[in-house]
Amino acid sequence: MSKDFLSILSHDYKVLLETGEYFDVILHTGQGNDEKDFKAHSLVLRARSTYFRVALSNNWAKTEGSIFIFNKPNISPKVFEIILNYLYGASIDLPENDVEFNIDVLRAAEELCLTDLLEYIEDHLLHNTDELLNHFALVYKFATQDEHYNDFNKLKEFCFNAMEREPSIVFDSTDFINIDQDSLISLLQMRYLIRREIELWDKIVEWSIAQVSSLSRIIENWTLEDFSIFGNIISPFIPYINFSLIRPNEFASKVRIFRRSFGDECYAKLLELHLSQLDVVTATLFQSSLDINSTLITPKHAALICSWLTNDEEYQSKVKETKKAIFQYEDYGPCFASDLALVGNYKRHWEGHCLKKNYENRISPGNYVFKASEYEVFQIVRKFL
Repeated sequence: MSKDFLSILSHDYKVLLETGEYFDVILHTGQGNDEKDFKAHSLVLRARSTYFRVALSNNWAKTEGSIFIFNKPNISPKVFEIILNYLYGASIDLPENDVEFNIDVLRAAEELCLTDLLEYIEDHLLHNTDELLNHFALVYKFATQDEHYNDFNKLKEFCFNAMEREPSIVFDSTDFINIDQDSLISLLQMRYLIRREIELWDKIVEWSIAQVSSLSRIIENWTLEDFSIFGNIISPFIPYINFSLIRPNEFASKVRIFRRSFGDECYAKLLELHLSQLDVVTATLFQSSLDINSTLITPKHAALICSWLTNDEEYQSKVKETKKAIFQYEDYGPCFASDLALVGNYKRHWEGHCLKKNYENRISPGNYVFKASEYEVFQIVRKFL
């Protein structure tokens, strides 16, 4: 006869955490007005986390007498309390509708190498897709742009599927203005994301103004300094706007008003681009207000194919580690480093991902995951040097 007393053990450990009895670690968490110290026990932390096993070693840890002093200013006290309750009590209590907080817990769990928690928190987030959509900019950045040792493929797939179903979703999310510059540029490279170029311009203007609290929403009230500040913020996005697709009346009312932000030479170039004649095929595909009448491809695919057809330039893309340039092994199809890879076997659909990691240039615009029912190797040529 056997009986499981784990719940009692868990309770006793949580009491030990609450009382701080026999502690030998002080954890400084948070910063500024949001700081808190926790008393903990190195034996528990080391046993439950490989991160603490290293961090509390003699080679790394700072001590005052017999007490380990550990600083974690990038993790808030509220998040760290959740983590400690998991480490001591093997349980976790996450809020249902607080996406930002749950993302912070997920980020902390990854940093502290709590691998058992990662999939659980990821699934917890995906249980409330409406809230994820309302905080889409935050979720997109975390899943696709931040550096991770874990792939978070479920969140990535959610993001890319959501954008395929409703291309404007990223721009309509309540936290759009909080997205960082690199993530926004990555989104602009996905030409299918918004229907009209002027709408794209409007959203970039909205984002740029929101980055500086002193900029008035009434442009007519701006000073020369305001125009200069705005110009510095919006300039990295200019190459991703196709001004030739903006109608004359829209250009006059929504672009020309910012003329003093660009300087005479830059504005003259924008005006030249606006007045230039665009290849008819490219314009039709990129200006996706015309529906793509196909059950096989989406506007995203059409735009990508069009870019292949209209781009005659050849370029080399160096890879950081040459042995990873292209490879294949069990359960993997052709892989071009981690930048374009197929994973699976012949008993199920192949799954792949595309992201910029090892190659100098992107293999395909943006980061995304995809499924492939089949693939074909066109030609293999061995060269002897």
